[in-house]
Amino acid sequence: MLRFYVSLGFICRNLTFQFEQTSEFAGVLEQLETEFYAQALAKFQDSDFTSAGFTEAQVPIQQFENIHSDEATHLSVINSTLESLGASPISGCEFDFSSALTNVSTMAATARVVENMGVSAYLGAAHMLSDASLLTAAASIMSVEARHQTILNLLNDATSIPQAFDIALNPSEVLAVASSFVSGCDVGFSANTPLTVTNNGPIVQGDTLSFSSTAFDTDGNVSRSQNLSCQMLVGGAAVSISLELSSCVVPSSINGPVAVFVTSDSQPINSNIREMNTNTIVAGPAMIFVDAQTDYLGELAVAGTVADNSTTTGSSTSSGNSTSSGNSTSSGSSSAGAADSTATATAVSSVVVSASTAVSTDVASATATSASTASAAATVASSSANAASASSATSASTITAAEAGSTTETISPEQASSILSAASAASAAAATATGAADVAAQALSTLIVAAPASTSGASTDIVAYPGGPNTYVGPLGAVDVLGWSTT
Repeated sequence: MLRFYVSLGFICRNLTFQFEQTSEFAGVLEQLETEFYAQALAKFQDSDFTSAGFTEAQVPIQQFENIHSDEATHLSVINSTLESLGASPISGCEFDFSSALTNVSTMAATARVVENMGVSAYLGAAHMLSDASLLTAAASIMSVEARHQTILNLLNDATSIPQAFDIALNPSEVLAVASSFVSGCDVGFSANTPLTVTNNGPIVQGDTLSFSSTAFDTDGNVSRSQNLSCQMLVGGAAVSISLELSSCVVPSSINGPVAVFVTSDSQPINSNIREMNTNTIVAGPAMIFVDAQTDYLGELAVAGTVADNSTTTGSSTSSGNSTSSGNSTSSGSSSAGAADSTATATAVSSVVVSASTAVSTDVASATATSASTASAAATVASSSANAASASSATSASTITAAEAGSTTETISPEQASSILSAASAASAAAATATGAADVAAQALSTLIVAAPASTSGASTDIVAYPGGPNTYVGPLGAVDVLGWSTT
């Protein structure tokens, strides 16, 4: 029985120490985050954010201020908890963010890494907390860190929630990323050897990653390293993607954060934090982001607008009808323009053919056909300049065919007046269209068949040829008819 109590006491003391150590480590991370945002907000002005591409500077500034406030509150609560347990927060830490605060774009990208590290740290430490109330308190902080992570994904014009699960990392792995910013204090855990991804520019699917680390050899030259593997760990995967170090290619299936390790063998790393085979890790992780997709909400946050008919997908193909790259957009209008041109040419051809048939077949229906067809021709005339240009060849060839034969019809003055009125209205509408007026005028010209009439009201046969102007004499006097010849 005595042995049981001694063992229980040891376990309790060990659990208390483990909790205190974990809480102290969490306190350092919250110090890091709080100080990072404080320095960033103090350095950058509205103009710096607009220069970085934000249409409205207050959109990111407001979010950074809110995140800074949250981190300061987290730090205060953790320190109070430590003091209630008789422990003291870690002090004396110095934070150097000079490399991350060179400009707003670099700062926003670093903030994204910092918040991902925060989520991964709390997630990785959850199994170290046996007290349900303490675990709940830590989880409530982690859920807010995850919201920060989502906001920063959007402010970096990326997918807000790229993966269904987050990556859990232990303290040594977190420090491999964070230790470059922290000095002057003992955080209670040793850091893994840092790993740097040396690719220039954003990492995209299909890129071959290159690395540098003091773990490889004295000068960090990867090419002389033998039997090493790269391991890419993503949220939700049971194990890492294992590849030869010299052929570490980002798969086309990845979108979002990736923890990249270098290991001494090809055995994949288990994502379960309690079963992770850490003994093979040579360096890392390094955190990279593969932004294969962009949310509309991210476009709004950065540019203040969303591109029509497009989803920007890094170097991938967009959902429109063309390929977009980086932050470029595609309207998908190229094939639509061609379709409009074809439709316009077909419409003009149909107008001309149907009008010619109506006039030669039934004089009584010619007046009604003229009015409706003239309206259609006016609509054609108001099409875009590109559509009119594409249709001109078709309409010209059709009208030339109409000119080849002559048609003789007899109509009354009343019919002629009705046709002239419809033609006048259509001509006025056609005049407003740039570059398409000629097409409409030629189409309308097939509709007008006028005959000179005597003062007694009798009708006279005419031969209708394009040309003019010509004079029609009727009961109301002489009228000039454009586009036809009586000879």
